[in-house]
Amino acid sequence: MSNERLGRDLRLRIDSTGADLAVDKSGDLATVEGIDNLAQAIICRLSTTVGEMEDLGHRGYGSRLSEVLGQPRNERSMSLIHRAVASSLAGERRIQELVSVTAIPDRDDPGLVTIEITVIPESGGGTLSIRYPFHLEVA
Repeated sequence: MSNERLGRDLRLRIDSTGADLAVDKSGDLATVEGIDNLAQAIICRLSTTVGEMEDLGHRGYGSRLSEVLGQPRNERSMSLIHRAVASSLAGERRIQELVSVTAIPDRDDPGLVTIEITVIPESGGGTLSIRYPFHLEVA
């Protein structure tokens, strides 16, 4: 898979509280490239609400997952999640094909859904699968 076609960016340290720039062992800002960069880009796109980046010239960047917040966990909300993810990733030029989006309700936490996403990168060479935890309730 061509790392060059999938790009390079600053690596983010992403956890349940948000994201921050990662630092490498030498104290410099860490970078991410290739398939790992695409995975990070997908997470960033899903974590950003459409319109948040408009002032920076990225009007359509992001997702509409925030519109599902506060909804009960049912077939309708699972369908809304699927559509929000598919619509968001349609704007990612490095994705050749969205293979699947599956919203999996957590057995123990009624407010948690794990979104499993599989894509074929535009550079070919296989698939990329990621799991994105999404909370229907605001903590």
